[in-house]
Amino acid sequence: MKNMKEFDERIKENPYYTSWTNSYGGFKDSINDDGVINYEGLSDEDKLRLYVYAWNKAGYLPRKSSVIKKFGWTEKQFKAVYTLAGNIRTQPTFSEDTGLINGRGYSFEF
Repeated sequence: MKNMKEFDERIKENPYYTSWTNSYGGFKDSINDDGVINYEGLSDEDKLRLYVYAWNKAGYLPRKSSVIKKFGWTEKQFKAVYTLAGNIRTQPTFSEDTGLINGRGYSFEF
């Protein structure tokens, strides 16, 4: 596993997410930016760690679907990488609208 200093050096721009209710159509709209992160030369486990660490550093818990989409993994590949990574934990996520639990995200444990 890489150390936090190495991870911080690989994060050029933090990921970003925001959402709001569109007043014209009454629908939910959002902006999602994965930031600028260098994954070159990393193992799949370290890619997962770095992705989760970067989103956690920005104040968000990434979901499994966003990880799978980012790296093009299957559910089976994700499960294998998640198991090998070891220090990634699931945490409940909450709705911005209701404050109720609406799923789970991943956090990096030091």
